[in-house]
Amino acid sequence: MKKLLITMIALVGLVAFSGCSKDEPTNLFKGTKWTAPDDIAEMIYGGTCTTSIEFLTDSKCQEIRVRKTRMFSGVDVEEGTYSFKGNSVSWTIGEKTISGKVSGSVLSTDMGTISGGKRTYTRE
Repeated sequence: MKKLLITMIALVGLVAFSGCSKDEPTNLFKGTKWTAPDDIAEMIYGGTCTTSIEFLTDSKCQEIRVRKTRMFSGVDVEEGTYSFKGNSVSWTIGEKTISGKVSGSVLSTDMGTISGGKRTYTRE
């Protein structure tokens, strides 16, 4: 009887923990869009220029460049891929890779600006 009781306790323990699996990391980027002023394009073209990064799925993204200048207005969209770990993200559009880190509604990147700072995106 004692062996049966020990076997039952061991079996219950196995069943209780066998259904547990490793949690998938939470993707806080998927379905979000971040926009930053594009001071380099503004210097070249004048007017208002922005660049947005939109994270579409768990690995696909797109960069959206909006140009509203004296000479022309237009939107350019280019697809890319991204990866993330926690609040850090890296995305590749064409041959260019940019890395950044989220804090609240701000995405700070390693991409330089004319003023010597780093490009900072704001969540829409």
